[in-house]
Amino acid sequence: MTRDQAFSLAKVFGAKPQNWVTKQTDYLVVGLIETALGEEPITKKLLTGTPTISERDFFGLVSGTIGAMV
Repeated sequence: MTRDQAFSLAKVFGAKPQNWVTKQTDYLVVGLIETALGEEPITKKLLTGTPTISERDFFGLVSGTIGAMV
């Protein structure tokens, strides 16, 4: 899933996706982070203490919302 697709999906369910992390950020969705062999897959955004969820967990949240709507 691309970032634009994830943003669109999040907006459909009432989220306010952003390209930055603030104190009001609830979750940081983390996809695959490509790095050179032997390097740490760390970005400054992951070091903020904001709770992170995987792309799979994001789909789970969305699926749960869809199930609650039916």
